Amino acid sequence: MAKPNHTFTLEAINSNIDKIDITPNDGSESRSLFDANPTLFTYSEHLFRDTIEAQITVSDTGAKFNGKSLTEGLPVVGTEDVSIKVHDAHSNTLELDLIVNKVSIPSSDTQKEIVILTMTSEEFIRNHQEIARVKKRYNGRISDHVKNILSENLKAKNIKDENIQETSNNYNFIGNRKKPLYILRWLSKKSFSNKDGKSGDTAGFVFYENRDGFNFKSLDSLFAQSPKEKFIYNDTPEGISVSSELQNVKISKFSIDNTLTANRKLSMGAYNTKLIAFDPFNCDYQEVVQSADEAKSGTTLSSKKLPKLNEKFTDVPTRTTYILRDTGTLPEGDVEEQLQLSDKEIFEPAKILNQATRRYNQLSLYSVDIEIGLDLSYKVGDTVEIELKSLNQKDDGERNKMVGGKYLVMSLRHTLLTKNAVTRLGLVRDSIGRKVESSGMVVGVT
Repeated sequence: MAKPNHTFTLEAINSNIDKIDITPNDGSESRSLFDANPTLFTYSEHLFRDTIEAQITVSDTGAKFNGKSLTEGLPVVGTEDVSIKVHDAHSNTLELDLIVNKVSIPSSDTQKEIVILTMTSEEFIRNHQEIARVKKRYNGRISDHVKNILSENLKAKNIKDENIQETSNNYNFIGNRKKPLYILRWLSKKSFSNKDGKSGDTAGFVFYENRDGFNFKSLDSLFAQSPKEKFIYNDTPEGISVSSELQNVKISKFSIDNTLTANRKLSMGAYNTKLIAFDPFNCDYQEVVQSADEAKSGTTLSSKKLPKLNEKFTDVPTRTTYILRDTGTLPEGDVEEQLQLSDKEIFEPAKILNQATRRYNQLSLYSVDIEIGLDLSYKVGDTVEIELKSLNQKDDGERNKMVGGKYLVMSLRHTLLTKNAVTRLGLVRDSIGRKVESSGMVVGVT
């Protein structure tokens, strides 16, 4: 059965938000922010941001909080607990327990006060506590380190095994009192998995939070997913898109851009990289050069192939990374076992760093921004499929094979105003062409 149409929701703030309660820091009874007359609510996720974020704007006329305004009567100063529940027209719900991170008052007079509360995950605030810093030594698989730091240091409540992808490599390190979110991002650059590629040909994990909790996944595993939805975009005046299940989906805004700026992509090493490694254990010096073409057999792309650039600029490395090898550093086991491992390399940069550098910088070859009616089922890390007609002379509905295909949801923002509610998706892909052609034509909407 097809889902209901994605349409704008009237009186969105009042009809789509079931609960938005704030608890004062003194532990007294929680109060509803509906009493402060909310006018705007936003919720956002991003693939390269550690935690989720939400904002609520209120137009407070006073007298509802102990006879005073929200900021004076509650009062609101920051770190208050906020409990939120939102639903959409498709019976999807979003339940959040957040912390007030910032209180802004852009406008205030004798009759009303405009207040913006910026909220974030509890783990984002706890990240700055001294007790949360990563201090001990870690041995073994990187994915196990991620789970331990989330649970022990950040006290994260929403850790699901399926969201922490198992890594193939081990890495031993000492935390050196670094903040946990910094360590988690640092570990993502040192990880690889054989699941969707092969060792030595692909690397690069991302750490992020979405509505399902914290995630630690490889870019290849994200691109390997089946699309959650198909949007077929054509040139009707209404800008109508039809999904694979033939339900009408109104796209109010659609824009596409080629984000490949040649000099920037080359300077960041998107297609050819060099690693220079020096081993102080035996004074060994090594240069490892690898191009994206050499690693393509083990790399999982969103589409058929990487773009073909002028060989004058891609046949030599455009970015160089320097590293000291860690031979004999932090071996595991008893004294005898450590002596046996004293000449072994714990971290293999030749297999990981070059590949991770390329994958991060290949990510956003094309970007698409779409806006639809509120749909809470989407999350960062999903994939969707975009269909566009080719601009050929025959005008026969042939698919655009350059731009159309699978895209990764890199950013998401739900916006609820007093009169409508929308979801904005920022989509990216790393390659061009189509892997599978189920049909050569795009059917128009009339």
